[in-house]
Amino acid sequence: MDLLPIKDLKDFSCQPAHKDWKDRPDARPEYLKINTIPSSELYKLRALLIKQNSLFPPAKSQSQMAQEASGNSLFERLGYVFHNYSMDPQSLLAIKEIISVLRPRVVLELGSGISTVVCADHMRQLYERDSQGFCYVTVDQSAEYISETRALVDRAGLSDFVKCLHSPVVPYIFGASGFSCYQFNEEMLFDAFNGLRPEMVIIDGPVGGGANGVPFARLLTAPAVRRFCVPKACVLMDDALRDTEIEIIRHWEMSKALHIQGVKAVGRGLMIGYIP
Repeated sequence: MDLLPIKDLKDFSCQPAHKDWKDRPDARPEYLKINTIPSSELYKLRALLIKQNSLFPPAKSQSQMAQEASGNSLFERLGYVFHNYSMDPQSLLAIKEIISVLRPRVVLELGSGISTVVCADHMRQLYERDSQGFCYVTVDQSAEYISETRALVDRAGLSDFVKCLHSPVVPYIFGASGFSCYQFNEEMLFDAFNGLRPEMVIIDGPVGGGANGVPFARLLTAPAVRRFCVPKACVLMDDALRDTEIEIIRHWEMSKALHIQGVKAVGRGLMIGYIP
């Protein structure tokens, strides 16, 4: 399936930044040594199956997710109730482990929620005895949802580290092709990060599935933000076993917008890639 000519996607991903972004002085991004399903095998496996979204696991109930998250004092302290748009607890655990290994201090998250608080709280614990601190910026298409996330951040005592930004979804036109994605405002992001380049990007938005989702809404996310990131910045995408996301991964790989390491079989699938 050709969503968008690969040349157009490549050209879009290579657009330069307009602000004077800076690397954190001691930023040393590296590749993970972790077992994943290689992208080439993922494409072959999906081609063998007939039913739509054959690799995408069925939705877990609220009680299932709550049980998997049990024992985490953060959830209990916040009184958080999981819902259909919550990131799977197993994916959250995998991201925490990746953060522990790579130790990013500047993180951009697309799609806010409980993942914002879990990841930022984990980073706070990692750097609690460190004067340098960290910066976590989360972006969401819904003003209501970003407000709810901001309230969670406040209750978790993370307001000094996390910035919540609202960015509506707007159309992007490429010849005869049109896609929807966040309205990336470079100046707003630059100010939120104090000019520092993100060392990790977590993609869980825009909403790509369900009744309110826009198919392929995440196609332009990584190509749009890579110009702001450090080389080798780690890019993670949730829902990576959904058909639309598998196709997005293929387009990112073909256009060289990202180097794809593979997909980790946790939750609904967690893609691991890197900014070239």
